[in-house]
Amino acid sequence: GQSGGVISLPQTGQKKSYRAGDDGDLKMGVPWPKTRFTVSGACVVDNLTGLSWSKDANLSKSKKTWQEAIDYANSLVLCDYADWRLPNRKELLSLMDYSNSGGLPKGHPFANVKSNSYWLSSTFVGDYKWTIDMPGGIYWNTENNYYVWPVRGNSLCTDKDQDGYSKQGGDCG
Repeated sequence: GQSGGVISLPQTGQKKSYRAGDDGDLKMGVPWPKTRFTVSGACVVDNLTGLSWSKDANLSKSKKTWQEAIDYANSLVLCDYADWRLPNRKELLSLMDYSNSGGLPKGHPFANVKSNSYWLSSTFVGDYKWTIDMPGGIYWNTENNYYVWPVRGNSLCTDKDQDGYSKQGGDCG
């Protein structure tokens, strides 16, 4: 078996305690970076997770099927990197700020964020794949056309069976 690595979970930001042992009481986790995002040309580094995102959240300029989205992300060369991919559920959710009705943190640097579904690499039961609607609703869908928002960097969950996908209840939960 593989041993798990150490990860640094960020603080939730909850300030008020509603009962002993909650996040407001314990205030555990690593502090958020002073600057959440760093823009470098057409790419944005999330200083909280270390992931890089395309600055343009509709870089492909069109909706795609799930397989087309995977192929597009995997063949993308952007900011001199060629290791782009579709994000998994945890990665795209890591961008969400549920205190903001727009879904993303206030002052985020992203352009062309669509208030519609984005494909994720995470799969569900059968032919279903996960999508996320901005501002943060999670759904599972079959083969429809949705937006593509490529990511690169160390995954926030592991492809345990090494099949190239992270699966509900298996790899990424």
